[in-house]
Amino acid sequence: MPHTAPHQEPRRSATGGSLPGLGAAEFTAGLGTAAGVAVEDAGPFERAHLRERWQQASGEVNSLLLGGASGAEALTLIARRTRELSGSDCAVILLADDAADTLVVRAGDGPRGQQMIGHPVPASAPAVAAVITDRTPTVFADFAHMVGDDLARLGEFGPAHAVPFGPPAGVSGLLLALRDKGGSQFGQEQLPLLASFADQAALAIELADKQRQQRMLDVLADRDRIAGDLHDHVIQRLFAAGMSLQSVVRRIADPDARARVSRVVGQLDETVREIRMSIFDLHTGKEDNRASLRRRMLDIVAEVSADTDVSPAVRISGEVDTLVPDLVGEHALAALREALSNAVRHARATDVTVTVEAGTDLVVGVTDDGLGMPADVARSGLLNLERRAATCGGSSSAAARPDGGTRLVWRVPLTGA
Repeated sequence: MPHTAPHQEPRRSATGGSLPGLGAAEFTAGLGTAAGVAVEDAGPFERAHLRERWQQASGEVNSLLLGGASGAEALTLIARRTRELSGSDCAVILLADDAADTLVVRAGDGPRGQQMIGHPVPASAPAVAAVITDRTPTVFADFAHMVGDDLARLGEFGPAHAVPFGPPAGVSGLLLALRDKGGSQFGQEQLPLLASFADQAALAIELADKQRQQRMLDVLADRDRIAGDLHDHVIQRLFAAGMSLQSVVRRIADPDARARVSRVVGQLDETVREIRMSIFDLHTGKEDNRASLRRRMLDIVAEVSADTDVSPAVRISGEVDTLVPDLVGEHALAALREALSNAVRHARATDVTVTVEAGTDLVVGVTDDGLGMPADVARSGLLNLERRAATCGGSSSAAARPDGGTRLVWRVPLTGA
């Protein structure tokens, strides 16, 4: 029997069960039935139209992920389509935090939805726990009574759709469609469609994560191969060349020529040291080096460019792992990911250089030969970078290069940090 809580309409389950594990081809085909569930209280035309719109939204999420977008980008799109198609004023996605008793808003659409991002909600809130534990999509008459003051203080919301969000094996989040207090109540007819959309979107994210992990395994295997080649061939040849030059430098009578050869020997020695450092980085895994900012930066470069034709050049100098405080490091990692994603995915760059320097300031630079970022991406992305830099007392700027492309510089002070 449906349970009725105060300020809540009876909860009704969406039809349909979870899907078994799918390969990429089967999964893509499966999205075609994402919205194929019964819709009550609507005529044939309305039912077909609703199914088609939700089906298109599922396909859009899938296409975005197969195109290499991040999970965060997919969550943002899911929230946006949920708000648009459900006729809501706001849509948010809450996912389990590291703390088992807390959910955190990871994506939102609508002005107040975006303001909620990052805010926690107790997983023990009765309505929240009921939707997740029972996997029961629910219509609420008054959202403010769903979680008390934890989110209601950020906006006066009334009617709400709440559906479980997460992989079939273990739901750990919520997708909420919200309307302002006094707004019209949600009907039951869209609830099954929203629930099916949430299930398929979560499955798409899970599949994309597995594909991304496989790409990272391929990258790590390639690192081992490159490290072996560098050690067994390149270093040995450079070392032999340096020894040969050293053996003849004393026989050179011309002082200028002798000085030039000596400088070349010194450059070869420096190159060998840099290659050995690169080999160390290539062999060092994430699990063994979680505190290494240098390692995490290299991993971000590999991850962002893994499914593209771009191979960014990376130059890291200074005591990055010892001079940079943890908080500044986290902001720098996020800034690097944002700047590099803009260059690789939006600016259509073919040549990208990443520089990181740690001294009095931490300076992260990304230079590309692309066409520039689209206006909407540029505004939101640059604002995020500027906000992160300002949090650390620094600045962020991007400018067109005279020979084409863009140079972005993210700079924060390290003295007194």
